[in-house]
Formats: sequence, structure tokens, C-alpha cells
Amino acid sequence: MIVLVEPLCQEMSHEKVNSGFIYGLQLAFPGEMIRMYAHATHIKAIKNVFVIDGIATKNIEYIPIKFDTSESVFAFIGYYFLLKRILKETIVLSVDKIFFLSFSPPMLFLIKKLKSRRFFSKLKFTFVLHAAFEGIDEENIFVPTKVVSHSKPVGFGDRMKKISFKKIPEIPSKLLGVLGRPISRRFEKIVTISRRIFNGMFPIKKMLLFCSSPDYRYVALAPYIREKAKAYIDVEQIEIFSVYLPTVFVNPLPNPKNSYPKFAIFGYGNSGLLQQLNFALLKKNIKSKFEIRIIGSDSRGTEVFGHVTTPIRGRRLTRIEMESLVVDIDFILILYEKGRYRLSCSASIMESLSYMKPIVHLDNDCINFFNSKERPIGIQCVDVDQMADEMASMIENFSSYSDRILDFRKNISLVRENVKIENSVTSLTKSFTWN
Repeated sequence: MIVLVEPLCQEMSHEKVNSGFIYGLQLAFPGEMIRMYAHATHIKAIKNVFVIDGIATKNIEYIPIKFDTSESVFAFIGYYFLLKRILKETIVLSVDKIFFLSFSPPMLFLIKKLKSRRFFSKLKFTFVLHAAFEGIDEENIFVPTKVVSHSKPVGFGDRMKKISFKKIPEIPSKLLGVLGRPISRRFEKIVTISRRIFNGMFPIKKMLLFCSSPDYRYVALAPYIREKAKAYIDVEQIEIFSVYLPTVFVNPLPNPKNSYPKFAIFGYGNSGLLQQLNFALLKKNIKSKFEIRIIGSDSRGTEVFGHVTTPIRGRRLTRIEMESLVVDIDFILILYEKGRYRLSCSASIMESLSYMKPIVHLDNDCINFFNSKERPIGIQCVDVDQMADEMASMIENFSSYSDRILDFRKNISLVRENVKIENSVTSLTKSFTWN
């Protein structure tokens, strides 16, 4: 039996990569029963991906678990009892290894402390490295680009004017709400600072090296991650294996036949950089029609741009909705700063490959790895201004880009063949096999 644990994700978070891992482990260990511990909403999302992608799964037992991801001391205590229960149930099943689809540094500390007990001492673990692994580069503190608000701040007097005299009985509660905001903000800051102090007690590099043992193994989600990590940590000592971010590629979508270019942000995106890009595009005085479609739930900072569309607002989209909205898109926009995903892998690039969509992206180590000069799958830009130049040229001369788009699609087919989950089975098997 293979015991899988997803202790962080809920709903549609990592549902695509986690379904890919399940599929990959079934290829690596055919016939093995899988027991998966995950939040009930995440289990539902994974099952949905299997249905949509047409993946036949069997011998999977799903165990719903509850957890608090607030990164507080109380969450830490809750994880202690949850992990202890899972480890105990694993031993009762006569299983001696567990595959963690994600983890946090405090959680890794708890697992290693639990393993130090005689009852758990023979357990072995494989952990998938996600964004937290970026922390091994302790000097590179990434600061995300924020959306700039262009509206005037609402003062106390303005808030009071909005209170209707017809609702006199409600004034005391509204007044308390207005006056209490600064206090609540201070409380939020205190909570944020306390979380940072608490999490600062568990730096990822220190936790990886803590109680280092051959019984702990780690999986990086692209080969370049393992290579770059060598500058910060001994990847042989902590045994890091490489797989391509597991993705079950859907049947290739046909090349759309649009009269004007359609770009899309697929998934979480980057609202701050998208706002900067839209202002840069306005300066180009573009005359031809184009669209930037947000296939996600974050449309902040785009309200004033007529070429930006958000077909579904106010909630997280389902996988079926996202796939229906990407069919007629010509290019996926990937807006990540230079410092993002240096030691982790973005699912955005794998989604683009899956849907056979060329990309327009900023210079970024992760995306550059897949969009090589030898086999380009899209257009790389050094900054937002160059991206606006490239897009403006494409918008004004869209018909002349047809051959280039076809070349990108041919290269995408080759890259897909190279990074498909089947090619990572050997490495995945080694990461979860002890003699």
C-alpha cells in the first residue's frame, strides 16, 4: 500500500499536480493500493480532474482530514495530533513509508520529532518540494508586485455620510465598525508579525538538515531546481530527486481561428504586473481589437481597461469552466517576476503545454527552462515594456503571426513529449523505494 498525505491544500489548489502524482505513482507501482489523506474539498477536486481528463483510477481509498492552515501556534498543535494519527494508522496497516504531496517547515519539524520515537522510528518519508523550498536561498527575499489603487481613500466623514437617516437604529453599530477599523488593522498586524516570528523559528534549510537521514527523501518538480539548489544545500546529503511537475496532458486543443488576438491569464496570475502591462499597452495607442481574458478569480486593477474581460466574477472557477474559456485563446500570458520560481516550478507553464497554447512571458528561470532558444514555445520578454511592444506588434499585424504560432505549437508538442509524467516514472520510483 502507498500512503499519500496532502496536509495543506484545499479545494482547487494543486489539484492538477496532485492528480498527476497519483497517476504517476500508479504507473511506478502498478497494482498497489493507494490510501490518500486530504481535505474533503480537495478530494472532490482531484476526483473531478480524473473525470475531466479521462483517467481511469482504481484501488484508491480517500480519507478526509481537517486542518488549520493559519500558520499559528494553535495550527501547529493541531498538526501535531493529525500527523501523529496518520503515522500511527500507517504502522497499523503494516506500511513503513509515507509520501507527502506538500509540507511546511514547521510540519517537517514535527514529523522528524515524531520519527525520533521508537514506535515511529522505522517509517520513511518522501516530500514534494514546493514554494517553501525557495527559502533555502536566505538572501533572496522575494517581494511580489502589488496592485496600485487609483481611487481616493474614504475618510471618516465620507463613511458617516453614507449612513442613511432612515436607519437610525443601525448608527451605533456602524459607528463602532468605522471607529474599530484602525484597531482591527492593528490586531491583524500583530497576528501577522507573530506568525512571522513563529515561522522564523523553522527556517526551511535548517529543517531539511535537521535529523538528516536516508529515511527522508525529497522531490523537486523540475531538473533545473535540483541543479540550482546545489548552490545553497547539499542535494546529495538530503537526497533530492527530480521529476517534471506531474501533469496528465489533455488531448491537444485545435489552433483557434480568430480575427484578432486573444490573450489569457490562466489561474492565479499576477494582478500587479497585469495592471502594469495594461498601462503600458495604453501608451501604445493600439487601434486594432484585442482581448486579455482573465480565466481566474483575480481581476484587481483591471476595471478601467476595456480590452480586459472577466467572464466569471466573484468566485473561483471550476476546472470545466476554465477549460471552456481557454479553447479560443491564442496566447497564455505568464507574468512572473525574475525572482519567482527560482527553486520551484509553476503549474502555469504545464497548463499552457497541456492546452497547446503558446506563451508570452517575462524573463524567469522557471519559464525559460521550458521555453528554450532551441525549441521556442512562445515569446520571452525582459520586462513589461518589451511585452507591451511585442503584444502591440502582434495585435496590429495579427495575420502575419499565423506561421509563427504554428511553429510554437509544433515545439509545444515536442516539449510535451519530453516532460510527460511517463518520463518521470523511473525517478519517481527511486524517490519512494528503499532497499
